[in-house]
Amino acid sequence: MLWARNLGLNAAKVIDCVAVVGGVEDGCHFPALSLGLRSNDRTLWNDVKFYLGLAFGGLLWGRRARVVHHVNPFGFRGGMNPFFLFPKLGKKLVIGPLFTPQSADEPDALVKLGFMKKQQRYPRVLLLLISFLSSLTLRRSDAVIYASERAKMAYEAQYPFLRGKKVMILNSGGYDSTGYPFRLRSRGDRLVVGVASNLIRRKNVDKLLLALGKLKDESLEVRLGGDGPERPMLKRLSDELGISGKVRFVGRLPSSAMPSFYLALDVYVALDQEAPTEEKASLQEAAMTGCPFISGEPISRGMARRVKGGFEVNPQDVETLASVLKRLMTESGLIEELSAEARSYAIENFSADSVQARLKNFYSSLDTRMRS
Repeated sequence: MLWARNLGLNAAKVIDCVAVVGGVEDGCHFPALSLGLRSNDRTLWNDVKFYLGLAFGGLLWGRRARVVHHVNPFGFRGGMNPFFLFPKLGKKLVIGPLFTPQSADEPDALVKLGFMKKQQRYPRVLLLLISFLSSLTLRRSDAVIYASERAKMAYEAQYPFLRGKKVMILNSGGYDSTGYPFRLRSRGDRLVVGVASNLIRRKNVDKLLLALGKLKDESLEVRLGGDGPERPMLKRLSDELGISGKVRFVGRLPSSAMPSFYLALDVYVALDQEAPTEEKASLQEAAMTGCPFISGEPISRGMARRVKGGFEVNPQDVETLASVLKRLMTESGLIEELSAEARSYAIENFSADSVQARLKNFYSSLDTRMRS
């Protein structure tokens, strides 16, 4: 996961007395991280080797680290390390960021707050053990980082013992702003709207197509980056609405191509309402290029909430979504204003410099020896 990798990189740059582990899909490859390695072959044995690698790697560097930051204590691919329960006594343990739990409409999604995955190949007893050890790791932590206030509320409701811990809200792994060139958007002859997402039901991409069908505007174009089980349905829907000529299915793109993808857009749309605006990594990346955004949030129908850099709408409210798109196409000066705001919002909240400064202050507040 690029977000977690960015956080690992930025946390590791803060100070050499912090050790960062977990949260990287293909293993940990950074100097300040553990020695755990992972194969892309998702088998029980490879998971066991991954955990053992984290444990013994932790024993090597853990002797001098005064603060240990574990990016993701849950699940098989996140690098849950139960050995933190034993050799790290006397060290400050930071857990997170913890994201708002989302419903499962894809095979690898989290099912509930208990973080039990739909992995039939794993024995239930192992799933229960992982969940139990993750809960113990949370209990042992000195501080918890949440990706949003909504995530904080969800976790504290599930685990009341978290309410007494030191808390930080950090909604980005920290992006290198030089890798996301800025382009000030302006109202022109056409409006290019984009999505970069897994094409699954809860992303509500069909609502964007329905809004496009209502507008019937030749100057509006949609580019869908990503793939998934909803793609055939979305193609049929664009045909039925008579807008197939205005919808481009770009497919999956490598991370290196994403800045150029965002740069070509005039508006970015992320309609998943289960993840709050500040947790949507693709929206953060788009905003880094100065792209205004429309984000799905569980707000009242008929309401378009103006936020810095864009709008929030109920993703089920197609009429309001269409009206916001119409405003962006016709209202003089609006898209220019939002574009400048989006870049400012991204730099202030999601840039590497911002994240590193906040992490350093947070780590130092846990261990006064680090302040010097």
